[in-house]
Amino acid sequence: MKTIKLLTIVLSTALLFGACQKPDIINEDVETPETVISEMNDLQVDKDFNWKTTKDIQVTVEGNMAGAVFIKGADGNVYQKAMLAAGTSYSTKITVPSYMDEVILASNGQSKAVTIENSSVQYTFN
Repeated sequence: MKTIKLLTIVLSTALLFGACQKPDIINEDVETPETVISEMNDLQVDKDFNWKTTKDIQVTVEGNMAGAVFIKGADGNVYQKAMLAAGTSYSTKITVPSYMDEVILASNGQSKAVTIENSSVQYTFN
């Protein structure tokens, strides 16, 4: 009886370890590059390439009513908030991601997407 149990354990262990094999994965669609760039100095980058990931923009906001002004991105991220007095203007410089082409200005329940032109934004709330 002990021999049968021992034989069963040995066979089970052999099957367990024999079944655990790493499959051969062959993907013929993947191309191997002919040259591998291993150093930053080996990169070939156009001399006019802009490495900056952010840009500065000048924002000027005016309004006829006093209230809080929010300068936001399309994702809802608030870049600046300030109090705007009636009949005055508020001007600030903010830094945004370089891919951003518009900001959202919000004040007193109004919200407006304004395009960034020549690194500046101007808007008047009514």
